[in-house]
Amino acid sequence: VPGRLRHWRPIDCRTAASGATPLHTAALRRQLGAVRQLLHAGADANLRRGDTGETVLHLAARVGDVRIARLLVGGTGGADPTARDFRGDAAWQAAQRRGHVTLASELREVTGEIDALAATDPERPLLSDSDLSVSLHRNLLAAGFHQLTACLHAATVDATEAICRARLTRLCHRGDDENNFEELRMRFSGTFADCWGAQLACANGEFEADDVEVKLVLPVPGRVLHVRGVCRCGSGRALLPGATGEQLELREDGRLSYRGDCLDELSPSKSVGSVQAKIPAISHSPVLECCRHPPVSLLQNSETKLTDDVISQLKEELSSSRCYAERCRDATPSSLFQFCTQFLKQRLLRCLSTVQGQVFVLLKYIIGRLLTRLVDGLPDNLAKLLLFQMLHSTPSGEWRPENVLKLTRQSLRTLQNRLLASSDGTAALIPDIFCPTVHVRLEPNHSDRQQIFDAIEAVRQDLTNQLEQYCSEPLRPAFMPDLQLCQEFDAQSPDSTNLVQEYHQLYDLVRQLLVNLATPGNSCSLAQHLKLINDLPACARTTAASLRVLTHLREGDRAAAVQAIRSHKFRSHSGIKYPQWRSDDLASNQARANRLVEQYLVTSDCAWKFCFKFSQHQQIRLEFLPPSLQANFPLELDRSSGVFFMNFDCLLKCLQFELISGAGGDVSWFTELLKPSESPDAQQVLMALLYCPAANIVNRIVEENQQMVLNSAALREEKAKAMKRL
Repeated sequence: VPGRLRHWRPIDCRTAASGATPLHTAALRRQLGAVRQLLHAGADANLRRGDTGETVLHLAARVGDVRIARLLVGGTGGADPTARDFRGDAAWQAAQRRGHVTLASELREVTGEIDALAATDPERPLLSDSDLSVSLHRNLLAAGFHQLTACLHAATVDATEAICRARLTRLCHRGDDENNFEELRMRFSGTFADCWGAQLACANGEFEADDVEVKLVLPVPGRVLHVRGVCRCGSGRALLPGATGEQLELREDGRLSYRGDCLDELSPSKSVGSVQAKIPAISHSPVLECCRHPPVSLLQNSETKLTDDVISQLKEELSSSRCYAERCRDATPSSLFQFCTQFLKQRLLRCLSTVQGQVFVLLKYIIGRLLTRLVDGLPDNLAKLLLFQMLHSTPSGEWRPENVLKLTRQSLRTLQNRLLASSDGTAALIPDIFCPTVHVRLEPNHSDRQQIFDAIEAVRQDLTNQLEQYCSEPLRPAFMPDLQLCQEFDAQSPDSTNLVQEYHQLYDLVRQLLVNLATPGNSCSLAQHLKLINDLPACARTTAASLRVLTHLREGDRAAAVQAIRSHKFRSHSGIKYPQWRSDDLASNQARANRLVEQYLVTSDCAWKFCFKFSQHQQIRLEFLPPSLQANFPLELDRSSGVFFMNFDCLLKCLQFELISGAGGDVSWFTELLKPSESPDAQQVLMALLYCPAANIVNRIVEENQQMVLNSAALREEKAKAMKRL
């Protein structure tokens, strides 16, 4: 910045697209040092952006940067905190819309708008907690937080799990008799499987991609252990030849002490989610299978407030699922294990009523977005365990819409009580209701317990103010995440004689077609290649159309490629439509949701985003594409692992812009990327940079996906070209 300041004249030069100054950009990127130097050089903090009317303070408030906001208001910045943008919002309102409650409170106090409001309307009635609760309940319903939508999410999890299980089963038994092998006992856990949303970016129903985690629970094959104190088989040892010294012993604290030789096999692995492809983090969690579940005291506890139907569901889960032991994450030595209870927890989450699910969502927002700004060390699953404690101790009649805030406060009070009760120097915090001797613990290097207690109390006391905005404004509907599982196993060669491909075989077939296109002189003839494309099922219509156009381009037949594009009916991929029927019957909701998801997978054009894994010696480059598309279709996500991403719908649209004159005048595809429910991937952002004719739309897409653009050299290069073009 110091070097550039000598050449920036005037210091407040603006971009052509948005009318942003360097100071606007520095604040939006949270670059405190750059903001300070620009202010020192004379930059004007009160200039507005040309497209939105936002000042620098608005942008700092939008991204929640307290340090920059304080510098602008209280330092040498001279920013006007009462300035309004084009939508009529002051900076404190911009902060509050994004969920930055603490900063919003500071800025609102600076503007004096609280006192002004009270002075102009001293008789303004204050809404009661019950009124606010009902309003918040309705807005959460509008955002999709309803038992019915949770059932849709659960059905999506089950369908994705079944697809992955079928695929991994075939891969792990390749070469075996296909009619004589046992299906893998792989299951999903993690935030994706919780069915009430991942961590909220703010209380508006949206997801942050980095917070969606998929955990694949995979038992170590060939090992069934017998736990001393639980097993009734009589041996108490492993049923594995040559492993007579391998055993699990139940300790008084509920943990398991393991003696065996497969500790290396039980180390979890994790792949980092991709921001560019909107892929969640996927982790493999190896577990040991045990011959029998331990007793679950909750299911025999006559004092629990869980309903008989819920207890029945939990007993069914216990009788139908295998028992596993997993490595304790925070234990020393590393040979300590504990019984897996996550599948019981998942079943309990699937039994939540609408109000119970909404309290869960609010607890995750409060803990994950409010408390974590104030203190360190709160565990990831704290909201879930707090909710379970409330379900165990709160009568079912209390879970009503008018009690949403009351129940949320009670949950936070429960957390405070646990902090006081466990102030014995250990990190133990809340017991697992399915295994009470095992406690969730504070993370290492956690804040002082009293500091955590005080932070919770501050949030409890100010909860009405912090959630009041979400009680009065409709929340944007965006409930279910867009999930693509990155395939981390070698591909199979597809059976070209099998004309009806099962859903889990799509990956192999589409991958092979892509390899054929990228490999000159491959053994697959043009007729065979087109036949394989034509045999793709209805759920891959867009993928088939894109592959058909690529095939014609490789053969040099531009006219046939154009005809293939013209014959394709582009549709909006909106996912499963939100059902209009309302029911509080869990079994009915789940049955309907299962039918909807099954119908969607079979009949809807839903398989058009893929992640492919290629070996290092394979060069997947479609050299017949225009140069700007060659480098990004497919898009390499991780050079070391050979993972590539392909959005076939986006590629087909790009080819239409390239091959058909006049196609670039329509901006509807680009404005769709700005919808609240959309979360564009890198190839969609690239499409906007290459072909969108409207500078204001391009600028908004870049701003809303700024981190993605900054992390991609290709997108940064195309952004610079787009700014010149527009």
